[in-house]
Amino acid sequence: MDKDRESVHPIRGTEDAQIVYRRSSSRPVEYAIMLQSRSANGWETRIVADNSHADRHIDEHHCHRYLDGEKQPAEPLPFSASDTNDAMAKIIEWFSENWSELIS
Repeated sequence: MDKDRESVHPIRGTEDAQIVYRRSSSRPVEYAIMLQSRSANGWETRIVADNSHADRHIDEHHCHRYLDGEKQPAEPLPFSASDTNDAMAKIIEWFSENWSELIS
């Protein structure tokens, strides 16, 4: 399933971080929500939360941190989610409220 919708959201109070949100239009919804920071090389993803992997299983909500540009193994989200919409809303809130800690 293609993630055919994308939007970029600046984080209030900084020009050095943004949230990029990608999701599929069709159901079930697959998503990837990225917290990015600005560097000398442009925007770099620091953490991504998603619900899909190569096996195309959906609704396993988790996140991956990036260290030195390399995606790390999946880890659980720091909260529970009742469904995909709940997970996406909570992830955006988590990234918005904790961006400075998450990118350091």
